[in-house]
Amino acid sequence: METDTIAANVRRILNLIGSSLPDQFDALAESGLGDILEQARRTAEIGIVWCGRYNVLVARFVGLIRGINVGGNNLIKMADFRAFLAEIGLTRAQTLLQSGNFVFKTETGSTAELEELLRTEASQRLSLNVQFYVRSEWEWMQMIGANPFPDSAKDDPSHLLVFTFVEPPSEEAIQEIREVYSGPESYKLVGGYLYACFPVGIGVSKLSEHKLWKKLTAQATGRNWNTVLKLAALMGEA
Repeated sequence: METDTIAANVRRILNLIGSSLPDQFDALAESGLGDILEQARRTAEIGIVWCGRYNVLVARFVGLIRGINVGGNNLIKMADFRAFLAEIGLTRAQTLLQSGNFVFKTETGSTAELEELLRTEASQRLSLNVQFYVRSEWEWMQMIGANPFPDSAKDDPSHLLVFTFVEPPSEEAIQEIREVYSGPESYKLVGGYLYACFPVGIGVSKLSEHKLWKKLTAQATGRNWNTVLKLAALMGEA
């Protein structure tokens, strides 16, 4: 691939995910270092951004927690949680609401490694035994773009939920529910996320109380579309 084409692709990808380019980028492009730029392109595709001040690559992530500050269990103030994130080396942390939504930056670690870090440290330092779900900025933006219910996102975002899993369910599990339940809800599995529209609200939905649905989402955490978009905006500020 020609160097100028690689450079253009990197710029396009970084612009798409709202990232900044290093001051040294043009010099790299002119130097003919195609291998470096190709690596930069691959890096950009998973949501990594350049921190020019420290001359290192830093990635932005979304974190979700299942079952925090609910029913008097797993209680923690968000100010204390942000301090905890800083203590374990996750920088520029911001939280949203009280239900376990946060964004942060870090230089190292895959999403699986970060989930394990958060689980272990939260248990030891905060006595919180909860499930964490971490997604890169790129993964989060892909999830937003893959939404199969754009009309609901526009007209009724509070009733459109996205469920994030540790291990995505199978299409067979989704089909099993369809075969025994018929109601006003719409749901579809796309890219490992379960998108679900609850026109009357999840609190009174018969689907949300169905035993197969509970089994399906037992290891998942759901966020409505408003929260999904607010977390994307927070990453842009991190």
